[in-house]
Amino acid sequence: AVVIACNTASAVAYQELRNSYDIPIFDVVEPSVIHSDHISRTRKIGVIGTQSTIHSRAYTLALANIQSNCSVVEIACPLFVPLIEEGWSDILVAKDIAHIYLNSFNKTDIDTLILGCTHYPIISKIIQKIVGNHVRLVFSGKTVGNKLMTYLEQNNCKNNSENLSNTQFYVTDYPQKFDELGSRFLGRKLEYVHHIQLH
Repeated sequence: AVVIACNTASAVAYQELRNSYDIPIFDVVEPSVIHSDHISRTRKIGVIGTQSTIHSRAYTLALANIQSNCSVVEIACPLFVPLIEEGWSDILVAKDIAHIYLNSFNKTDIDTLILGCTHYPIISKIIQKIVGNHVRLVFSGKTVGNKLMTYLEQNNCKNNSENLSNTQFYVTDYPQKFDELGSRFLGRKLEYVHHIQLH
């Protein structure tokens, strides 16, 4: 199975990849949309993401596809990713930028906010503080993880091993940068990171 673990890539490439390959492919948009539709009481959902993700209107379209009666407010937060990747998610400038991006949600009745970028959980505490505790945050990585786990269990493919030390990672970008960021996301050192080229 393949997980497109990026909202931007899911938004622009999921359908084409699903049509081109005969293996289970999971995107991070649909699971978050289904979960948000299920938990929203005000029927108003916020989405934050990169410029490309928001411009694609992937979340609005996905909600329409499941015939949801929720309305959507989408806001692009393009500076979040570089701040997170530089390790600056806890400094004052990150909080100031988050306030500028997210303050307009306070004029809405959203009760659910989809973090439409797999980087954003790193700054979820800042986001939660700005939008208020009455707004439930939806993590796209968690929702697609739950969907993948269900698939693996139903198809008897789940790996029950507790030993994660020999997990292999194959990346097309710089292995050192992936190791640095991945360790921050997963909370552990990544032992085996290999650089590959796709042709």
